[in-house]
Amino acid sequence: VLVTIILKQLGVRYIVARADTKLHGAILQKIGVNKVVYVEHEMGVALAHGLVLSDVSDYVSVAANYGVVKLIAPSPFVGKSFSQLQLGWKGKFKVAVLLVKRGKEVIVSPDLKEVVQADDVLILSGNDDELERALSWAEKPSTEETKASPSAS
Repeated sequence: VLVTIILKQLGVRYIVARADTKLHGAILQKIGVNKVVYVEHEMGVALAHGLVLSDVSDYVSVAANYGVVKLIAPSPFVGKSFSQLQLGWKGKFKVAVLLVKRGKEVIVSPDLKEVVQADDVLILSGNDDELERALSWAEKPSTEETKASPSAS
């Protein structure tokens, strides 16, 4: 708080500060902090998603209950198209495939017919529960779910 006041007096235009609690963050905003970051909370959310979604190497929250995940294509994904995996906004899980990094090549907004290859890095986005369902389903599809059409949910 004291450092923020000093920075304001020195004429610093944009101040980013770390807060431990919501109350602390509210106080910082009241005295003129432009952006408050909650490092422990954000890291806790990312860690929790990493534990629940074991294949995910990185998670970024973009809104309440919505995030972007980065993962190396799990072996059950390899050789299947995004359509077969029921990914994409028309798929069963409403999970967007934002991009695929294949070696040095980056495919932005890949076609749903794109086939996942070994070592592809996938960037997916969607509702947290849907991301979890999609990754779990793709790894262990049951006979019934495999036969279900993408619009069956």
